[in-house]
Amino acid sequence: MELDPEPTSPFEVVAIQAILGSDVSREACNLHRARVLPRAPVFAREWWNVLYR
Repeated sequence: MELDPEPTSPFEVVAIQAILGSDVSREACNLHRARVLPRAPVFAREWWNVLYR
């Protein structure tokens, strides 16, 4: 699914995934990671969102 306009923040990504039916536990973990993202090391900023394809 493509969104127009695309989400501009990690919080928007988490909210959209939750609304579209993602697992509640997964989104709770993603929300926590999104909250600490500004303090995270650079490598962790690329892998904050847990997605399964």
